[in-house]
Amino acid sequence: MSAGYSLVAHANNGPVDSGGCLLPHYGAQCTPRSGDTESGGCAGRPPSSRHVVARFLAPVRAEIVESEIPRPSVSLAEFHPRGSHVGATELSAQLWKERALIELLLFKLDELELIVADNRSRWVPRATKEIEQVLDRMSTAGLARAIDVSGVAEEWGCSPEAGLRELVAAAPAGVWGDLLDSHLQALLDLAGEVREATQTCQRLLRSAMEWVPDSGLTAAIPPDAEQSLETATHDANYRLALAVTARVLRPALEDFLR
Repeated sequence: MSAGYSLVAHANNGPVDSGGCLLPHYGAQCTPRSGDTESGGCAGRPPSSRHVVARFLAPVRAEIVESEIPRPSVSLAEFHPRGSHVGATELSAQLWKERALIELLLFKLDELELIVADNRSRWVPRATKEIEQVLDRMSTAGLARAIDVSGVAEEWGCSPEAGLRELVAAAPAGVWGDLLDSHLQALLDLAGEVREATQTCQRLLRSAMEWVPDSGLTAAIPPDAEQSLETATHDANYRLALAVTARVLRPALEDFLR
């Protein structure tokens, strides 16, 4: 406690602050030490409670905070030593994300197939847009995966452009070879399903472009003009769907799974 005053309080009567220290209250008395005089109060009369709290708690709190701060016993480098395969963990997590995106793409392709097979041309543009959005997300995921692959390949002595099969063969003894191989097999299966679904969608789209939809003509509308407009819109939507589905089979992913 700082010089000048000593705090006297009954243990059962005084309030306690968050650090476990007694605060001044009605039953507390601040008495000057012999020979000391403070500007906060005169001899025989206690200073203001704010003055006592400030002088009493500041050094105590500082001491508590300083003594209770946890100190690391080891360096951060010891948590991730060389050879701990942190890069492989990140690569595996990224492959899980790509697998989820490919499954989502497969779902969207199945949606488009059902829409086209049922001649629901109204929903073809929306289904096409959703496929485009998944493809954009897959492009971003592919870039992140390439960064992770380069780090793991350097650690395992492979080329930065190594494919997943090469990484499986170069994996050190332990769990990583089996884990990456399971990713490889799952991705190959998904790629095969996506390839089949894409071919089915494209075949249905080409067939639908040869079909002229019912124009729902009325006597007030010239038949040729109505049919020509609807056919043009129909063909434009289906041609766009063909162009988007042609982007599904990405060479970068095919090369990575080689």
